[in-house]
Amino acid sequence: MKKEELMACIDQAYEYAKKAIVMWNDFSMQQIRLRSANEKRKGESIKERVEALKMEIQVKEHERLEDGAHEGVIRSVEYRSKPLEYTDYLIQVGQMTIKASYPTNITPETIHGRLLTRFGFNIVAGSSVDPDKMINRHCMFTSVNKSTTQRGTYPEVQRDTLRPDLMTLETQAAYNQRHEIAEENVFKATQPIKEVGDIGHIQPSQ
Repeated sequence: MKKEELMACIDQAYEYAKKAIVMWNDFSMQQIRLRSANEKRKGESIKERVEALKMEIQVKEHERLEDGAHEGVIRSVEYRSKPLEYTDYLIQVGQMTIKASYPTNITPETIHGRLLTRFGFNIVAGSSVDPDKMINRHCMFTSVNKSTTQRGTYPEVQRDTLRPDLMTLETQAAYNQRHEIAEENVFKATQPIKEVGDIGHIQPSQ
């Protein structure tokens, strides 16, 4: 190869090298700008999350319920499986809500079964009951204040005292009486009519 041709090849290679360096620099700058934009977005995202976590919590007055008998309304029923299976009846008493908890197991002898029996449920082995039907039932119960480090002082329902209130009991008693009278009337209506004796044997009134 002649000297002139060799110099021409070197010059051409040098131009290619310069173009490659320029292209690499452009690519590197694009990567830097992209990383910078990502870091900025990441920083903004973290800032937004931190701002979202910031909140002011209103200090509430500690709710108290004196020891003794109370009346309320069962507003909801909740079910728990951990650590044990429990059914919670949430009772509204004035402006506060108190919870009465029972092991979910229901038999005629368990405390939960006895509760449902007091409210008119027919607890028979093999049948099924729906505790949600307790919702909006008026009730009465006795509570005793307990104290823990986490909850402070709180009222605890004495579970065997939860029962329908007096008005409900009276209404249920009146319903039962009407039901018994209706059954008796149906029974009488289905009995055969007794034959009337000889009218001639009836003595006229004096």
